[in-house]
Amino acid sequence: MKRRASYQNGFLELKPRKRGPDVWVFRYRDSEGITKSEPIGTVDKYPTRAAALKVAKKKRDEINDRVACITIAGLCDRYLAEAMPKRGDTAASYRSYLKRIRNDWGKVRVDVMAKDIMGMEHWIDQLQTIPMPNRPARPVAKKTRTHMKWLLHRLLELAIKWGHLSLQRNPVVLVEVKGRSRKTRVRNLITIDQWHQLMADEELLPHVRTMIFIAMLLGLRASEILGLREEDIDFARRTLNISRSHVGKDTDDTKTERSEQELPIHDDLVEVFKDWLKLNTYHDGSSLLVNGWLFGNLQTGRPFWRDSLQVKHLVPAGRRVGIPNLGWYDFRHTYRAMMREIKISLEEQRDLMRHEDIRTTLGYGGKTQAETIRGANAKVVEMLRKKA
Repeated sequence: MKRRASYQNGFLELKPRKRGPDVWVFRYRDSEGITKSEPIGTVDKYPTRAAALKVAKKKRDEINDRVACITIAGLCDRYLAEAMPKRGDTAASYRSYLKRIRNDWGKVRVDVMAKDIMGMEHWIDQLQTIPMPNRPARPVAKKTRTHMKWLLHRLLELAIKWGHLSLQRNPVVLVEVKGRSRKTRVRNLITIDQWHQLMADEELLPHVRTMIFIAMLLGLRASEILGLREEDIDFARRTLNISRSHVGKDTDDTKTERSEQELPIHDDLVEVFKDWLKLNTYHDGSSLLVNGWLFGNLQTGRPFWRDSLQVKHLVPAGRRVGIPNLGWYDFRHTYRAMMREIKISLEEQRDLMRHEDIRTTLGYGGKTQAETIRGANAKVVEMLRKKA
């Protein structure tokens, strides 16, 4: 079993010489368990052990910085400590990916992995989900494999930056992610009839119904809805300020800079907000909202848990109106699909979706229905008929 290469205390030794003054030497073990030594200086320069120890401490820090990242496990440790994204849901995904990388590559030296391009490619290609009771392992989606490649690229990029690899080019750029990109979950596009049935569902709790209304009329992410506070609503100007998101126990900035934006709110939504605030106000006018959150949980003092809301409320409500596995993102996809159907310009769609890149907007809304594009097809056919 290899020695753990995460930290070395080492020891200081005075080495006698036949000629010249004795030399202070700092000894330690590398990741292979081999004893190494680093000269500190002569007794003429450092006459006492205390003086030599001060220099040895700096040398020890340099060695640990070097040794700790010799293996992929050490590189993952440093990434977690120094480069992990702060956003809660992003960090959670990265930790999951890092755990898989560490389990499969942890004992491999960084320089050895960097040379094994085909090994990395084969590993990514063979990735499977973790088997669960009543759910056997299956190949992961191409999107997941692409994310894993990106994280490998980032790790080796930092290894080069931190001086653990002497390369001019990151070898992960040569790794190919094979296979056709297919979504593992088809998004539900909610019909008008299903929408009205959801709003009339008497089993839905008031806070869930209000959140659904906001999601459908503004296309907000669930984390952004949970991050809303009373002061974000400007009734005079009929606007809503999107400035934060909340996932789990963490409140963060919005997903991207462009996501942080002021949005117009329709009169219908203004009334919903007013009704919700009225429902959460005492007779004396004081607020019942938990710590100012529009959708706060009395038990925790924080906004509700997104996944719990989906499992306990959205999925059952969707089942009651004929929508299988209804999720929060289905409202966002439906919002974009409706804009596409009524032919709102792509630039306006991007702005309302608050995407950085219009290509991201194009990926929302599912496949175009035949009836939506029947008229466009008819125009092309008419043109051909005229030519004939």
